[in-house]
Amino acid sequence: MSALAIHSADAAFDRGMAWAIATARAYRRTGQSGEVPCYWAGLLDREAVYIRDLVHQAPAAHLLGMQVENFTMLRAFAGTATPERQWYPHWSLGFDARIFEMDFHHDEDCAREIPMVFEPVEMAWSQYQWSGERAWIDDVAIREYSRRAMKDFVALHDRGEGVAGTDGRHAWPYEGIASYNEGGEGLQIAGDGLASQHAAQVAWAQMQEACGAHAGAQASWATAAHLQRWFAEHWVLPDGTIARGVDHAGKLVTGFGELNSIYIPAKFLCHPGPATERYLDFIEATVPYQHGVGFEMRTYLPEAFFPYGRDEAGWRRLMHMLDSRNPYPEISFVAVGQTVEGVCGVVPDAPHHRVMTVPHLPDALAWIAVDGITIGGHVLDLRHERGRSTVHHRRGPGPMTWLCAFPGQGIIRRDGRDVVTTETVLHGRRLTMAGIDMVMDDEVSLTFSPAD
Repeated sequence: MSALAIHSADAAFDRGMAWAIATARAYRRTGQSGEVPCYWAGLLDREAVYIRDLVHQAPAAHLLGMQVENFTMLRAFAGTATPERQWYPHWSLGFDARIFEMDFHHDEDCAREIPMVFEPVEMAWSQYQWSGERAWIDDVAIREYSRRAMKDFVALHDRGEGVAGTDGRHAWPYEGIASYNEGGEGLQIAGDGLASQHAAQVAWAQMQEACGAHAGAQASWATAAHLQRWFAEHWVLPDGTIARGVDHAGKLVTGFGELNSIYIPAKFLCHPGPATERYLDFIEATVPYQHGVGFEMRTYLPEAFFPYGRDEAGWRRLMHMLDSRNPYPEISFVAVGQTVEGVCGVVPDAPHHRVMTVPHLPDALAWIAVDGITIGGHVLDLRHERGRSTVHHRRGPGPMTWLCAFPGQGIIRRDGRDVVTTETVLHGRRLTMAGIDMVMDDEVSLTFSPAD
């Protein structure tokens, strides 16, 4: 298992992270008799792995040393998508990777939700970025699943413009619904479904490029651009309001729709700008700080806020999850994942032996340190302070490149000397970035001075 450890200037946060890491590790099932390598991903009264939970818990699972478990379970789900089920995978599998019968009666009476088809494609690419293992993009079952999802599933469920959906007449997942929101309104197209499709299309384009299928990648990039453009033209209203679905009568639906709404910024379907900023304000103002009902939906809030520089909102939502000590596995896994990906802004690129970091420290946190971050064969220690980031390249198969970025424009220095920097924009935020080549056991600190 990974030796991941997280410490900070906030004692309450440290206690929460110690709980989250220990709790998530305890949900590993590997080694139990009759079970495949896996971890608990779903309600604790069900000995099963749920596909939505799996893809959401996967980054933390990687960081905690459960790479084999991630691959085993995604590959198992990939093999369950068949033409008889209209290319939907199973919603859940037991710890033995067999059908979990509570959620499957027959091919037309089983849980079917549009986002569940696309998120495994995104997970495969994300895990390739974290691990550098070619199996994530070369495995026949995963590649075929991805191809079927982006081609055959979309064609079969096309509601126009190449957007997958349903007839919008049902609200119960066993009848087939457009959203992860169960038991609510019927939608033809839902924001979480469309956002998941767009994110998967981007992942599939990158996967094709990495496999040398350049013509296919070009077509996939064009499709991804079309989906985002169609959203901007039809779902962003003249007054700046962002819709989050289309009902059974073909009318746009506004207001808050839980994951319908949160997925739109969290998966970068919307372009950064005033409308997105207002939408993030709306989400933060609408979702109450309470424990209990809706806890699954709340686990997505940090990843909707941190990338856009909403560090205070992201931090509050992360702390709210930790304070709950909710034993539902998604809580502990996501808290670990969003500390690394959210607060620390770690963006892995294991295939190219690179890592990018962008600090997202809230005002209340003077510093944070994460030891034992595994990116491919590299293991790193990272520390963010005010205006300073430090990486220790503990071990690896060779050199690696650290892309150290800070929000805003300014000067980055190493040992008091200016280093070469570039300016870039990520999710609408202007960053100043330096590329540092590091050999094994290098420890480098960089400081940032904002421009006047």
